[in-house]
Amino acid sequence: MSVRRRSALVGLAIATVLVIVAQAAQAASMPITSGSLTGPPLGLKPLEPAEQLTVVMSRSKALESLNPAAVSYYEKQYGVSEAVARERLATQVMAPNLGAVLAQHLGKGYSDVWFDNSTGQWVLDVTSSAATTEAETLMHERNLEGTYRLVRVPFDHEQLEGAARRTAQRLRGLTTAGLASVGEGAGKVNVILASTVTPEQRDEAEGAKATISSESGTPPVGITDSTEASLAAKPHVGCSWRYCNTLIGGDHWYGSGVGCTMSYFVAIKGREPWVPSMLTAGHCLAGMGGLVKPAETCEPGETPCGQWGLTLTFFEGDGHGDAGLIDDYSGQYSGPPAFAIYGGYWNWSISTVSKLESYYTSAPPTGLTVCKQGSGKEDPNKGGSLGSSCGTISEDGVTEHYGGLEEVNLFKVVNARACDGDSGSPIDSASSDTAVGILDSGNENEGSGCGSTSESTTIGEAISFWNLTVYGGAWGPW
Repeated sequence: MSVRRRSALVGLAIATVLVIVAQAAQAASMPITSGSLTGPPLGLKPLEPAEQLTVVMSRSKALESLNPAAVSYYEKQYGVSEAVARERLATQVMAPNLGAVLAQHLGKGYSDVWFDNSTGQWVLDVTSSAATTEAETLMHERNLEGTYRLVRVPFDHEQLEGAARRTAQRLRGLTTAGLASVGEGAGKVNVILASTVTPEQRDEAEGAKATISSESGTPPVGITDSTEASLAAKPHVGCSWRYCNTLIGGDHWYGSGVGCTMSYFVAIKGREPWVPSMLTAGHCLAGMGGLVKPAETCEPGETPCGQWGLTLTFFEGDGHGDAGLIDDYSGQYSGPPAFAIYGGYWNWSISTVSKLESYYTSAPPTGLTVCKQGSGKEDPNKGGSLGSSCGTISEDGVTEHYGGLEEVNLFKVVNARACDGDSGSPIDSASSDTAVGILDSGNENEGSGCGSTSESTTIGEAISFWNLTVYGGAWGPW
C-alpha cells in the first residue's frame, strides 16, 4: 500500500546537518576559503544549455559508456541477450534531447518520440506537415540510420500535451485521492487506475476517455489497471540508521530521522565569486532555515568539523516540479568546500567520479532506460540493497497532488527501486555520461520504505529556474 508523502517531514528539526563523508579528510590539509574560489577547479568544463541540443555520440563511444547495471537490467526486463541489450541501449543514448531536436526542426510537424523496447527502435510520431526527408536528415546527423520508424499521426505535440492536461483535470478527484495517475507517453495519454477503484470511479475514467477521444485532432487515451491499492506517492526521505552516509548517489544530509540524497554539481551562471552548489529534491528543504553542522555533531575521524552557513532555495508545485539548490554563497566555512570534495557527478562507486558530458534540457522520452543512484537503504533481510537500481521511463507530463500541492511535468520510472533516503537522487540515462532528472517521490510497498515506481523532476527545469551551469569532467586534486 502507498502512503501520502508529506508525513515524513513533520517535525523536521532546524538542526538538520550535513554529513561530510570520510574522504573529506583527504582534503583537510589543503584549506580553501570562499574568497579563493574565483572559478571552477582545473579539469571541470561547463555544460551549457545551448550546447545540449547538438550533442551527438558515435555508436562505439555509446557502447563504451554503457552502465553495466543498465545492461543487466535490460537483459532481464526484456528477455534479450547481452549483445542485443547493449546495441539497444547504445541506440537510446546516442542522441540525448532527440525530442527537443525534432521539435525545434519540425515545429508543428512533431508529435512525439519514444523508444519501442519490443523492437529496439525509436518511434517518430509526426504529422502530415513533417517532411520525411527532414526527419531522415536529423536522424542521419545523429548516426541513427536504420534505428527508427516514422509514424504519421493526426495530432502534434501541443495537442498531445493539451489532451493529457484536460484528462488530468477531469480526473483530478481520483488523482488527488491516489486512485488514478495521468501522463503521456508512446504517443498517447495514459490513465492508470488503482486496484481499489469502485465501478463508479472506473466509469468516471471511461467517461473522461470517451470525451477526450471524441475531440478532433486528439491522441488516443489508454486506461491501464494497476495492481497497487493506491497510486499516491510519498517523498523518499527518512533513514532507519543514524546517519545517511552511505555514499552511492552523493553526499547526504540528515536531521531528525530524515535524510535525502544530493544530486548534480552546478554553479549559478555569471556569479562572482564562483561557488559550488548541489541539486537535491525541493521538499527536502521545505520549511527549513540555514543548514548548519555544529562542531559537537562531528564523528571521530570525520573532518572537517565546524560550521557552514548555506543558502537554501527550492521550488515545489505551483506550476513546477520539485527541486532544491544547496549553495555555499554565504562563504561561512573555513575548510574545504562542502560540496566540492568529489566533483561534478556521483557514480556507482565510492571510489569513482564519472565524467558528465550531457543532460536533458526537457522531458526525456518514454521507453528510455535510466538508473538511479541514491542513499536510500532497504532492509537486507527483505532482499533489499543499497540505493542504486535501473528502470524504464513509462510516462512524462505526469502531475502529482500532495497535501494541497500540485507538481507538474514529472516523469515516471518503473522497476527502479526508490527507497527512503533517495529523494534528490540523480537519475541518469543508461550511459553514465548523461543526466536526466532529480528523484522526487515514489510509490511505497507497505512496510518496506521502498517501491518500484517513482516520479522525478527533469534536470532541465532546475537549470532553467536557477540559471545554472552544470559541470562535468574529472575533479582534480586541491
